[in-house]
Amino acid sequence: MLTLLALISWFIYEKSNANTPNSIMLLDSQPSRLHPDHVTLDFPTSSIIHPKKHSSQTILDFAMALRSQYSGNISNPSIQINLLEKLMAHCKKENTDNCQAFLQLIMAEAFPQMHQILQERLSALMIYHTWGSELHAHLNLLSDVERRQLLWEKRRELFGEDADIIWASERLNHQLQQHITIIDADHNLTLKEKLKSYQSGLSHIYKEAAQTEIQHNRQQLVNQFLTMNSVQQQLQVLSKAQQLQSLTEIRISMGMEEAAINRWQILDESRAERWQTGQGYMQARASLVSNSPSHELEGNLEALRRQYYGENSTHIKAEEDNGYYRFTGQQTIGVN
Repeated sequence: MLTLLALISWFIYEKSNANTPNSIMLLDSQPSRLHPDHVTLDFPTSSIIHPKKHSSQTILDFAMALRSQYSGNISNPSIQINLLEKLMAHCKKENTDNCQAFLQLIMAEAFPQMHQILQERLSALMIYHTWGSELHAHLNLLSDVERRQLLWEKRRELFGEDADIIWASERLNHQLQQHITIIDADHNLTLKEKLKSYQSGLSHIYKEAAQTEIQHNRQQLVNQFLTMNSVQQQLQVLSKAQQLQSLTEIRISMGMEEAAINRWQILDESRAERWQTGQGYMQARASLVSNSPSHELEGNLEALRRQYYGENSTHIKAEEDNGYYRFTGQQTIGVN
């Protein structure tokens, strides 16, 4: 009964806090990517949850799906939290009544030996999120260091040493962000030296799992490097040909395959052309705004948009009517 009440409280909390800002994200719900047992939960098509009915077959289908994907790693605390989060999200997506009872049934059927532990995890998770909700305003007022210290104190209070496993990805990502900040601030390093330092940091932070981390998140890691302010500054001063060559070298060094490299080269060239056209349009637009009589301005702008964008001119106008000018400023080379 207490477990059922805990589940009910959890779902009430989730519904009332669906828009909690990411700035105080309390849980990195994805399991640590360092584990080779990282899986995506695929629900069986026959297991659609009906609002008023949980058939025996539905329970069995879910239990079989969970056992096939999680039986080898359900003892991992990070995987346990990940599983609970995914099941809850699925229930919410299906707008299911009595999802609490459904969760109890499938967990007991799928992992009878772990059922009590999973319920304890759920209770701790509920307390943690409730605590975060109550301290929401206070947490936002703290510095990043103070907020992280307070979060980790609560995590270890509720989850003990397992907190380091559950939030391993967050902890390692924080270390990587600190390393990126150091590289970004060092203006004495060349682009190639920054890349070498970045890769060295990945090896140091993720240790023996570095190659697995890179393999699973290659594009994200490339983008993190490319979006450093100092890296963009160094790329901006290069010719277009040098920019394209540098992007190719960066991606090759991060282990991208030749077919992917070729696709990126085509996309990079397309992006460069699009930005060149866009900046030409913005310069011409600024001239029209400055020099056109007010009664002629809208007609002149419409003609200019058609000249540059043809059939897509209506989309550009819609964006501008909403105050959005996509080619203001500089391109983030290699990203957009």
